[in-house]
Amino acid sequence: MLALCVGAPALAQPSAQPAFEQGYSAYEAGDYASARQYWQPLAEAGHAPAQYGLGLLHANGQIAGHDDVSAVSWLRKAAEQGEAGAQFNLGMMYANGQGVPRDYAQTAQWCAKAASQDDADGQYCMGQLYANGDGVKQSDEQAMQWWRKAAEQGHAKAQNRLGELYAVTEGPLRDNAQAVHWLRQAAQQGLPVAQNNLGTLYLDGQGVARDPEAAMHWFRRAAEQGDADAQYNLAVGYDFGRGVARDISQAVAWYRKAAEQGYAKAQSNLGALYADGDGVGRDEAQAVAWWRKAAEQGHPRARINLGVMYAEGRGVPRNLPVAYALLGTARLPEDLAGYRDRLAAQMSPAQIAQGRKLEADLMAAGSGAQAIRRVDRALDAAPR
Repeated sequence: MLALCVGAPALAQPSAQPAFEQGYSAYEAGDYASARQYWQPLAEAGHAPAQYGLGLLHANGQIAGHDDVSAVSWLRKAAEQGEAGAQFNLGMMYANGQGVPRDYAQTAQWCAKAASQDDADGQYCMGQLYANGDGVKQSDEQAMQWWRKAAEQGHAKAQNRLGELYAVTEGPLRDNAQAVHWLRQAAQQGLPVAQNNLGTLYLDGQGVARDPEAAMHWFRRAAEQGDADAQYNLAVGYDFGRGVARDISQAVAWYRKAAEQGYAKAQSNLGALYADGDGVGRDEAQAVAWWRKAAEQGHPRARINLGVMYAEGRGVPRNLPVAYALLGTARLPEDLAGYRDRLAAQMSPAQIAQGRKLEADLMAAGSGAQAIRRVDRALDAAPR
């Protein structure tokens, strides 16, 4: 749910500051071995910031002989002395099950201590816990309160989550203007997910005047940072000329970036472009390969398209029972109404029986990779 914070510890205890500051400088320079040399004696003498720093070095695998159990031990020593960053990170160790069994109640306990000291990470953590009902009773109202506290301190992830909640929640908490305000705050800090979310609001005209060009601006900023949702949204814009001039080569490039990250809708659309030869050389084998990847993630149109390819022997050897089964596991769109019945008219009773058996197997397997593996087994068993 939450990632371990890797921020540097705060300075404290003036009598030990010279050695601690030297360790801090080494830490900032990426010289973690030297940071450990400065901090280890201080930590053993009870210096809370040094204990916190040593805990981070262990937790993040930045020193030789690191281990999560030692990380928890040092973070706990600092946390029990009231070091807010250590309290938050100890909570994260419990959330991630690192060095201790996963225990969200303990996460809530330690993040609450950090949050009570106005630690923005701790406040964000409490918002996450309340939103998900992890270690506390689920409450959107409580999540909103904690995220707001962190957001008002400039915490970009909290600003994004607060904006998301205002945008999607139903009832009195919904506030599109507040959604735009907080998402913009996070987007302007460079947070890709917030940039994509803000772009979506501009595209839909939610809380702002509809502005496809502004939407594409924000999608691009997020896409260039590797956000797969934004890469897909940017590709769709280029594909259909939405907010930009249509540019199918750009659409292909951005679909591919998202598809290579495992984004099923991008994989499905990229498969369609290969099947049609739109923006790329026509390559039905590539179309099948991308549709297969999307189908393994449960994308319904990709599974239908695979069925058509097996029915027509495009990019794969023709196999009518497999096609019949695949087409029977998804609701066919209007453009394929009656396609399966026409397929059945070409099949023998034995092939139909085989297809129905495989269809039942696919339905039992669900919509993802397990179902596609059953297709593979059926293909392996088919006469050659």
